[in-house]
Amino acid sequence: MTTSTLILPVAGEQDLASWAAVAFVASYSSPGTRQAYTTQLRLWFDWCEQHHLEPLADVRRPHVELYARDLEGRGLAPATVALKLVVLTGCYRDLRRGAAGRTLPGGARSTSEGLAGVDPARSRPD
Repeated sequence: MTTSTLILPVAGEQDLASWAAVAFVASYSSPGTRQAYTTQLRLWFDWCEQHHLEPLADVRRPHVELYARDLEGRGLAPATVALKLVVLTGCYRDLRRGAAGRTLPGGARSTSEGLAGVDPARSRPD
């Protein structure tokens, strides 16, 4: 496992979303999976930043729907969009199940409060 595979740069300092993403990606043993998931999460974080959203505190289902429509607007096939959303689903689900209430590196505390109503798996293109 290379260190560069697990670095998920976001604007500013490492925040809770970054730590959650690193923990999620690191849980996979396949380097190919880690790289693919890192890329998808980086794209999601970039989209959130462009829309002035904090990935854990601000995101709701309509945001995920808008992200999916944006991906489709870029010419991605519905199956490709759905695959990208599966990565988001896994990361948010992992945070809800495993990290809620834990103290993460940097002293941040995780919470699932900002995830209410978000289920990217249900945000599938028609």
